[in-house]
Formats: sequence, structure tokens, C-alpha cells
Amino acid sequence: MADLFSDGMMTGAGSAVGTELGFLIGATQAVANIPGGFAATANFRDDRMPRWRRMAMAGLLLVPTLASALFGFVLLRGGGAWFQSAALAFIIGLLLLATVEDVLPEGDAPQPPRWISTAAFAGGFAAMALLSGYLR
Repeated sequence: MADLFSDGMMTGAGSAVGTELGFLIGATQAVANIPGGFAATANFRDDRMPRWRRMAMAGLLLVPTLASALFGFVLLRGGGAWFQSAALAFIIGLLLLATVEDVLPEGDAPQPPRWISTAAFAGGFAAMALLSGYLR
């Protein structure tokens, strides 16, 4: 549910920036969540959960997603372009950092050497932001 909440927040923030951006983020998040949704449904089916209950749980997962998308949109709708971009970059940066730490095995090691990996991640993110601004 936390993942869906952050996806909704990012979609709502993107929609506040621009309709096309919100649609693009929402479409990519929908496609990205298909494998996880399928795995969760398969686990429930393997646990012999009745079909109506699986469908009800799947429907209830829309609530945090839609609520956070609405919250992100309303919160950022009247903000300036700088505030909207900063909020969107912050949300995406948090999600990227969590993804990188989950993917890299060193992220789970006790006392990992984070000084270079954190600096490299931040530098890469800043370089991509500058490049996207330059190419615009």
C-alpha cells in the first residue's frame, strides 16, 4: 500500500505540473504494477482465498492510490513551477533511492560503504536533471 500511495502521489504531482506528464506517469506506474498485482493475486489464490474477497481487496487498493493522487494534485496545483518541480523531484528521488538500495546487495550489508555510492547517485541525478534542462 505504501508503494501505491507513493505512485499516486507522484502521478498527482505530475498532473499538477502538466496533464500530459500526469498521464505519462500514471500509465507507466500502471504498467509497472502489473507484475506485483499478479503475484499478490496468485498468492491469495494459493492460500485458497475466495474470489470475491480477492476482488474486494484489489478494489480497496485503488483507495490509497487515488487518494494520494488527488492529494498531490490539490497540494501542488496552485504552486509555482519551481515548487512543483522540486516536489516532483523529491518524490522521484526518494523512490529512486529506495529502488537502488533494494537492487544493490551492498545496500543491505551491515555498515556498507555509502559515501561514494550516495555521492555518485546524487551526482548522476543532478547530471540527468541538468541534461534534461539543456535539451529542452
